[in-house]
Amino acid sequence: MDRVLAPLLTGRSFLLFMALATLGPVLLAASHLAMPGNVGLAGSSALRVLELLAAPHVFTTLYLLVDARELVGVPRPLLTLLVVPLLLMAATAAVLVASPLWMVTAFMLFYTFFGMWHFGRQNFGVVAFATRISYRRPMARLERHALNAGNIAGLLAGYHIFAPVMFTLNRQTWPLDLSEIDPVFSLLRYGGLVIYAVLIPFTVYYLIANWRRHEPFALVIFLGCVFFFLPTYLSTDPLLVLVAWAVAHGLQYVLILGLHAAGRATGRAERFSVWPLLLFTLVVIGGVVLWRFSGRVQLDGDDTEVRVAVSAVVAITLAHYWVERYLWKFSSPERRAWLEQSFRFLSPPKTVQ
Repeated sequence: MDRVLAPLLTGRSFLLFMALATLGPVLLAASHLAMPGNVGLAGSSALRVLELLAAPHVFTTLYLLVDARELVGVPRPLLTLLVVPLLLMAATAAVLVASPLWMVTAFMLFYTFFGMWHFGRQNFGVVAFATRISYRRPMARLERHALNAGNIAGLLAGYHIFAPVMFTLNRQTWPLDLSEIDPVFSLLRYGGLVIYAVLIPFTVYYLIANWRRHEPFALVIFLGCVFFFLPTYLSTDPLLVLVAWAVAHGLQYVLILGLHAAGRATGRAERFSVWPLLLFTLVVIGGVVLWRFSGRVQLDGDDTEVRVAVSAVVAITLAHYWVERYLWKFSSPERRAWLEQSFRFLSPPKTVQ
């Protein structure tokens, strides 16, 4: 088992996986739009296959919650990782199943902006990983500023992205009226345009000034995360406005947890070595099945079935957003130690004296 997994558990492999996950979906979507015929169709088909794996990534959080050793350093885990998520899920179900439309609208605005913030924070973590692997240092101040600016631009695009598709809710089940809030919230996108007007030349200057210091894969990941949401400002096609970056986000997370499972499966007694990978695989498959089942209910179910199916997916997703704030928060020494134990390629190799 160790010989099979060892080549995957290197810093170089992580950089390659993250670069492909971050830019691959965008390139596939762009190929569909720019290249007519079979090439474009193949790009779109490949993106849809990746979406099947990436979309239910929120379910994979369960993989980390079944082993208490993965929760070391999380404050009050029973409260933060069980009680609060269950309350969030119950509140979500109550709002989407039985609340008036104005309350559904308010909740979905909160859900959308919370989600966009979550997407940006994951990008921050991915770049932090890449910087530590490539340069053996934390992110520089300018790199942090660039990432934060890109994340704020994405946050400001949230309403622009999700309002036209009614926040991904079924229009017949939830006929939301956005006419009163649209004049205000639609202006947020212009704030993102201003940010990019400054961020693009700033990033170009930074790259030129530091060109020789950059490692290629780390640079690709950095640029991909800084401009993660830029396609939403450049296109009206759903593949680029929503699908590509959502798939990229999901793939990043699935790959990170997959590498975690592979790392846990190495260096163990043979009869137990496959358990982390088996558990991770089962959770991923379960997520795909639940996601597909929910999608089918939304197409073929009656009004009540649609409400239940959608509220279940939204509730689990919101719980995922909440739980991740604690699982990947490394302000405590215990969580930082867990990080280095879980992803050993983050630590510099030991030199022999």
